[in-house]
Amino acid sequence: MKFQERPDCYLDIKTGLEWSKENFGPMSWDEAMKQFDDSDGWRLPTIDELLTLVDHDGYKPATELPGMVSSYYWSSTTHADYTNYAWLVYFSNGYDNHDYKFFHYYVRAVRGGKEK
Repeated sequence: MKFQERPDCYLDIKTGLEWSKENFGPMSWDEAMKQFDDSDGWRLPTIDELLTLVDHDGYKPATELPGMVSSYYWSSTTHADYTNYAWLVYFSNGYDNHDYKFFHYYVRAVRGGKEK
């Protein structure tokens, strides 16, 4: 098992990242960035961090992280060429994509690691 359950999170044994037990949202990217601003240790994951959750052998959801919904999840990573877009992962199949920041998707907060 890749994840170890702790009282308030799931620890990813491979990366050392701690993931919230709850899904949040759906909400816009701006709402997610404000809610998880790292002031209490929780933040929105980068696209690279979010992609560490993907299990391409899985489907609906394509992850072993308990409680994930087969839907889109925001990352904190803004698209380099189109700043009104941010990167996200579709956990039905594990593929990444980008979309307008005003759309509403799920969030899974993370703490630890190094934000890029």
